[in-house]
Amino acid sequence: MTVPAVTLRALSRFRCIADACEDSCCRGWRVNLRHDDLERIPAAVRSRVHLSVVAPTDTLAAGHDGGTASGDGACGHVRLRDDGSCSLLAEDGLCELQRDHGASCLPAVCALYPRVVRQYGDRLEASALISCPEYARQLLLAADGATLEAFDPEQLPRQLAVDMSLERAGPYGRHFDDVRGAMLAVLDARRFGAAQRLFLLAFFAHRTRSFFHRGVGSEVDVADELRDQIGLITRAGAQSAIAAQQRGVPPSAQTGLAFVCDLLATAGRSNTTARFRTLVHEATQTYSEPPQHVGDPSSTTRSAQVVMWEKYRRRRSTICGTAQAPLDGAMLNRATDYVFSTPYVEADDLMQYVQRLLIELAVVRFLFFSQPTLDVIVDPRDQSMAPSLQRALIAENIVTVFSATHRCMHHDKRFSDSLFDLLGTYNLDSLAGCLFLLEI
Repeated sequence: MTVPAVTLRALSRFRCIADACEDSCCRGWRVNLRHDDLERIPAAVRSRVHLSVVAPTDTLAAGHDGGTASGDGACGHVRLRDDGSCSLLAEDGLCELQRDHGASCLPAVCALYPRVVRQYGDRLEASALISCPEYARQLLLAADGATLEAFDPEQLPRQLAVDMSLERAGPYGRHFDDVRGAMLAVLDARRFGAAQRLFLLAFFAHRTRSFFHRGVGSEVDVADELRDQIGLITRAGAQSAIAAQQRGVPPSAQTGLAFVCDLLATAGRSNTTARFRTLVHEATQTYSEPPQHVGDPSSTTRSAQVVMWEKYRRRRSTICGTAQAPLDGAMLNRATDYVFSTPYVEADDLMQYVQRLLIELAVVRFLFFSQPTLDVIVDPRDQSMAPSLQRALIAENIVTVFSATHRCMHHDKRFSDSLFDLLGTYNLDSLAGCLFLLEI
C-alpha cells in the first residue's frame, strides 16, 4: 500500500548548494550523533567525534534546536573548530565525509536538513526550515513556492519521520486536519491583502481561545463550537466583514515597534548568529536615535521611540512602492509554510501559535525595511539602479532577513522562550496586540 505523501513545491525544487551557500549549516551548529550514526562513520573519521554516554532511543527529532542539530538518544557529537565550523568541513567548503565516503555516511540530521518529516497516521508530510537560505529562496521568491503537492517518499535522503500521535492531545489534536485546513484556506483567500489574511488568522485564534487549547479534557465536546468558528472564518461574506476590522488599527503603532526593538535587544543577548546580529546592528544604525527599553519611563525614551517610529514609517512607505508585492508574497508563502510545517498542537492555543508567526513577520519587516542596502531605493536623488537590479536587491534582502531571523527565533530555545514574556510586558497578548504587530 502506498503511503500518501505531501510537501510544498519549494521543497520539491530544493537542492543543497553546498559551498555556494551564504549561511552554511556546517557552521555555528553542533551535530549530535546517535549510535547508528556512529556506525555509518568510517573509522578514519571517528577521531573527529566527541563521545558521551547516553542511552540509545528509537526516535530522531530531525532538525536543529538550541544551537545543536539534535537527535534523541545522542551519544556524541562532531567536534567544532574554534571558529564554530564543523571539523568535517573541508577547505573547499564541502563536507569531507560526504565528498570522500558518500552521502550514506552522513549523520541523519545532516542528511535530512533542512527537511523535517512527520507521520500523521497513514499520511507522510515533508516540510523544511527556512533557516536554510536556499530553501528560503525557493519558498519565498516563487509565486507557487507554497503550493501543496504529492511527493515520492523514496526520494528522501533517509526514511525517518517524527510520529505525530495527535490523539494524545485530546480534542485539541483530534480536529487537527479541519483546523489546519481552515487556516490554509484563509491564507489562500486571494481577494484580501497579506495583512488582512493574517488578521483573519488572529481573529480565528481569538474566537477559539476560550474553549480550544492544550489540556482541554477529553470529555469536553468542542466539535460544534469549533465547526461554527471554522464556518465563520472560511465564509466569504463573513471574511470581508472581519477583514474590514483590520483597517481600524490605532494610528500609532510605536508600542509594537518598541516591542520589536526590545525583542531584538533580547536576541542580541541570546545565542544568535553573527549574521543575525549584523542585520540587527545595521537596521538600528539606520535610525540616529534607536529607542531604549519601554521599561524606562523617561520622556527621552518615549521621544526617541516616537522619532524612530516616524522615521521608520516614512522609510517603509518609500520602499513599499517597489518592494510591497514581493514582500507580501514572501510573507504569505512563509505563513502557509508555517501553518503546514509547524503543528499548532506545539503551542498552548491557537492565539499563541498565530502570535509566534506574527512576531516573526514583524521582526522580518522591521529588519527588511531598515537595511541600509535599500538606501538606493529610499534616496530619490539616486536613480542609478535599473529596475531589474532593484528587484534582485529586494529578493536578496528578503531571503537574507527571513532565513537569518528564522535561524535565531526557531533554533535558539532561550530566545524563543522569552517571546511570550515580552508579549505580557507590552500587553500585546490579545487580538489588539496582533493588530499592533501587523502594523510594523
